Amino acid sequence: MDLTTKNELTQNATITGTLPAAYTGLFTSFSANLTQIQMIDELQQTNKSGITDNKDLLREDLWDKGLDGSRKIGAFAKITGNMVLEKEIRFTDSEFKRSTDVGLKNMCQLIYDRGNSNLAGLASYGIIPAWLTAFKASIDAFNAAIPNPRLGIIERKQQTEQLGILFKSNDGILKKIDALVEVVRLSQPQFYSAYKSSRIVIEHGRSLTVKGAVSESGTNVAVPGAKVSFELNGVVKLVKKTAVGGGFSIKSMMEGAYIVTVTKLGYVTNTLPMNIVKGEMANIYVSLVKE
Repeated sequence: MDLTTKNELTQNATITGTLPAAYTGLFTSFSANLTQIQMIDELQQTNKSGITDNKDLLREDLWDKGLDGSRKIGAFAKITGNMVLEKEIRFTDSEFKRSTDVGLKNMCQLIYDRGNSNLAGLASYGIIPAWLTAFKASIDAFNAAIPNPRLGIIERKQQTEQLGILFKSNDGILKKIDALVEVVRLSQPQFYSAYKSSRIVIEHGRSLTVKGAVSESGTNVAVPGAKVSFELNGVVKLVKKTAVGGGFSIKSMMEGAYIVTVTKLGYVTNTLPMNIVKGEMANIYVSLVKE
């Protein structure tokens, strides 16, 4: 970020006060942009994966309840010779694991419906009204959470687009301030040299190591061969593929607000923002949901 340059200008207010009048408005706009950048960055960094984590917890809870109901109602169906019912609600752990969010919700809704319609004979199998009520609450909670990660991604994408606009605005402002500082090049050589040094750091030091990993949602199993694309201001700047252990690393990248898109055949595409900030390590951990 441009904090180094702002600090240099602020600490030398006496000198910058002698610059042409245009400087005051430019510095005010530059500082206001920096404040917005910091606010958006903090907002994005605050529990940015919380929405997906919450949905994953609800999915795991529903998965457990659904399997439990399937087994209990399946036992009742087998003992009573109800082959149709047994076939309808016979779901394996693997089927739950591979299901989409909507598929999981539909399977559990079917188990709930069949449990409710056969409630009179299920008490000794552990299916009672209280159990069904809790099961239905889990179904409804998970169903309500299904669209939330996508909504969260849209919101973060809008924030990242705003960051791009702010960075671009400040780049233009600083070029104008660069021109104004030339006015005191000879009269304030020490300030001029320090200011130009701060600008060199910003302009030529925009790189840092990026490390990341991609895993499967719900199981945390590494996802090798996933394609990770880094887009800056609408242009894809870099594409990486995850290694056998699901990880990847990048030696250097330009500072800025990126949109990261992770794709792999058989998984739902995940998109999220990432900010590359000078002097900071960037870590990104992505969870992919199976289709």
